[in-house]
Amino acid sequence: MASANLPESLVEDILSRLPVKSLKRFTCVNKSWSTLFQNPGFIAKHHRHFSQKNPTLLVSHRELITKNTVLSSHPVSNDNGSLDLNLETPFFNDDMQELNILGACINGVICLYDRPFLISNQHPNDDLYRIALWNPAIREFKVLPTRHVHCPSHVDYTYEGFGFGYDHKSNDFKVVRIVSFWDDSIVGPDRPPLVEVYTLSTDSWRQIDTVLDASILSDPCKSEIYLNGAYHWLAYRSEQPWPHGDTELIISFDMSNEVFQIIKMPELEDVSGMILKNFSVLNDCLALIFYSAEETVTAKNFDIWMMYEYGVKESWIKQFVVGPLVGIERPLGFAKNGELLLVGNNGLVVLYNFGSGETKKLEVGGLPDSFHALQTIAYVESLVSITSRIVFQN
Repeated sequence: MASANLPESLVEDILSRLPVKSLKRFTCVNKSWSTLFQNPGFIAKHHRHFSQKNPTLLVSHRELITKNTVLSSHPVSNDNGSLDLNLETPFFNDDMQELNILGACINGVICLYDRPFLISNQHPNDDLYRIALWNPAIREFKVLPTRHVHCPSHVDYTYEGFGFGYDHKSNDFKVVRIVSFWDDSIVGPDRPPLVEVYTLSTDSWRQIDTVLDASILSDPCKSEIYLNGAYHWLAYRSEQPWPHGDTELIISFDMSNEVFQIIKMPELEDVSGMILKNFSVLNDCLALIFYSAEETVTAKNFDIWMMYEYGVKESWIKQFVVGPLVGIERPLGFAKNGELLLVGNNGLVVLYNFGSGETKKLEVGGLPDSFHALQTIAYVESLVSITSRIVFQN
């Protein structure tokens, strides 16, 4: 073969720079290469190389009536539309509610889930949610087992939230599940929430003993993010009988140590009327985007706060004020290149450049007008195998 006269290290370096699609074709050419592509060290080297490039922007679009979800991928540095439309997701059941992306793409793996917001105590909840780990590049997915949670008879609803992350100590993917018990008679949580953790290596859930003195706001579109090995939710704590005296805060769950941490919100000034929030990450810092909830407002302003020292309330700074922008429905977050991602009133993704102050639309050819952008994440492909549980070598 042509590679016979080349040093093995050089061949490996060349292969690590090729996209996954090419490497998958090469598995039939050279048996030793096929073995190499399953080596955790090579998988990590390959992913590091592609992580240094501009990541692809993965956008989920939802049909307004049927709730069907379509995923499209876009190179951030290219204005010529999508790379791939209607990516085949591992599951979608018409009987389910809505397909969501949990947090972020981690080492090339995405966590998808589909479940109702509240589960009534009058109905069993064994199969009301479905979660899958998915690597689109190698077309692998794994549907996680479900677990029934006993709901006491006096509890009216269970309110569930999930988080997806990676344990760098054990080189394992994890999903955390938080179940709150809701009692309508007291209009609030009935007891401390139940917390369970799924690990890919064991393919099982286990309950953990931990203290969580707050209630999370489960909404992957605007109130959940993943950063530095921890999953974060916007949350609240009732200082007095609910709903009086609620204190807004941020809850994080460390995937390695499996402990919660409370992070305080910034002190807002000159806030009038109802303010909506979008939780995101900007330049590896926690970020909050505040904007008006008034539907009659045609031109919206967006106040962007950043926490420059993780966990330190005093490090929150109002970094940017964007607007007024016309024709914008809501923010989505930030691209890896720092641009602000927004949803226009027509459902298209709009990119705002802080340097020039200009906006541009992310056109998606072939998608009906009834589909509106719902979520965006930065996507970097990888060879990580979910079914074989071949992950990184740190």
